[in-house]
Amino acid sequence: MNSLLGMTFRQLNSGCCIQVARFHPSRLPDVLMRRLRHERLKQTESLEDKKKAFARFGAASGVDPAELFPTDNMIQEEIKAEYEWWPTLQQMKQEIAEREQTYSAKAELRSKKIAANMAKMPEWIEKHFQQTKKKKDRDSKDAVDNAKIPKFSFVQPPSHPQVMQYMQEKEKEIKENVKANNKR
Repeated sequence: MNSLLGMTFRQLNSGCCIQVARFHPSRLPDVLMRRLRHERLKQTESLEDKKKAFARFGAASGVDPAELFPTDNMIQEEIKAEYEWWPTLQQMKQEIAEREQTYSAKAELRSKKIAANMAKMPEWIEKHFQQTKKKKDRDSKDAVDNAKIPKFSFVQPPSHPQVMQYMQEKEKEIKENVKANNKR
């Protein structure tokens, strides 16, 4: 195998010589790539590193392909771990069935709760209207009480004659307004 200007010439079994172009994605010069390749080949000590080196460089890596396949002991350990840690198909089906049962039970419970609450809904609506009516009555009463408060420049006790006179006048006005509203 001869190298010339980034080209590789390979001789086939038939005696012909073919030219193969080399391409380096890193775009390093050939000298640096060869140095880098030798450095990487030196680091192939673990099985994973040997696999990567063989995958990348092929036979030039110097790794025996027989070393890359798992041994009988490794296969037995893997099978043992598989039985110990990985669930079987029946176990997975059983877990799925249990999950579906719990989901359907929760959905059924939720639908029953919704149905019960929908049956109570007219009662709740009536209760809500009563509460809002009470609140409106309370607010209007507070408005009346606020209207009753005299606007004096100084604070007067409620038993003061001016305050009592003012309150009576306001009560008369409110009664007249209520009568006028009822006539409409």
